[in-house]
Amino acid sequence: MAASDYPPLSFVALVPTYLLSVSLGEFAALKATIFGFQLLSTAMIWAVSRNPWLTVAFNVAVILSGISLGYIDIFFAPTLIGAVWALRASRLLLSAFLLGVTCLTKWQPLLIVPFMVIYILQINTLQPRAVLATLGTRRFGQLVALAGGMGIALFGVFGSEPLIALSQATKNSVFISADALNLGWLEQFSYRYFIEGSTQLADQVTFIKEPDRWVYRVHKAMFYLTYITTLFCFVRSAKTLANLLFFTLTGYLCYVTLAPGVHENHAFLLLLLGMLLAGVAPSGVNYGIAALTATMANVNLFLFYGLDGALRQPRVVGLDLTVPIALLFVLIWLCFMREAMLRAWSPHEPDRPADADGRAMAAAGQALAAGREPHRIRRGQVGA
Repeated sequence: MAASDYPPLSFVALVPTYLLSVSLGEFAALKATIFGFQLLSTAMIWAVSRNPWLTVAFNVAVILSGISLGYIDIFFAPTLIGAVWALRASRLLLSAFLLGVTCLTKWQPLLIVPFMVIYILQINTLQPRAVLATLGTRRFGQLVALAGGMGIALFGVFGSEPLIALSQATKNSVFISADALNLGWLEQFSYRYFIEGSTQLADQVTFIKEPDRWVYRVHKAMFYLTYITTLFCFVRSAKTLANLLFFTLTGYLCYVTLAPGVHENHAFLLLLLGMLLAGVAPSGVNYGIAALTATMANVNLFLFYGLDGALRQPRVVGLDLTVPIALLFVLIWLCFMREAMLRAWSPHEPDRPADADGRAMAAAGQALAAGREPHRIRRGQVGA
């Protein structure tokens, strides 16, 4: 594992593949393992949403990345869905634990953690006195104890290898965009066409390997700035479960759109967050977001690898289709950022949670700030 940049639980999830490979062979065993995680994830989407159409849509949406192309992103889906279910049931520490397990299966969900902390601790302002009061609450102590306990267990079992893997995963990629349809992909096309003059409009866009280091720094700076902006917007907004998922999705979209070295399969988390948003807060808008993120994730995979890993259909139709679609994806990200800012600066949004979950969480936050445990607060009961 030391030579890999994958977290340790990715290998634990592959244990069924190892056991099945004796009788099925490695390829079939991997597909069987992925299919098992797909069925489990689909069942959990049903448990969260109780919506048969959304459940079927999720099951169909993950087929390309999992069964068809063999990506293992589906391995972290059950624990992330479970974390959202636990939040809905007001089991905050269980949710935090499940999110921790999710992050130890793939690194990308680490970007969810700051949003989850803001939600659990009901952080509504960044004023120093309020932040210090939050740090003194029992809930914060419980989160620290949970993180410490998981860290001790992790290093007790795997040693320093998870840190080495994380360090390798966060190092600069040799590409601005590794088959992700984002701003970096547009830059690669623009450089080849407008500056180098080495490609024509009808040519297929290719990678630029190891560009100048300042390019990486600019992309990282843009990602950090927009991601932190999204966190700040969430602080100002109502702490509802729907808002948690929306702002988390927007923050992760900042990563997919702007960060260097993003791969084509990293949009899977967008798909999952969109489905969860539609599951916990069904509405026409949220169903649209679920359909949009599922389409983005699958189109990105299909344009590069087709249905089975061998691209048989031409993606150049007068122009490489990845270019206008990447531009469309960037515009979609801008729309999400605009909506995040509108929610944050709405005159009523910060003080008026939009649903029963939000009202219960707000009351829990008030109890925590007052130094007492909100064990008597139930969903929808404010001031209990």
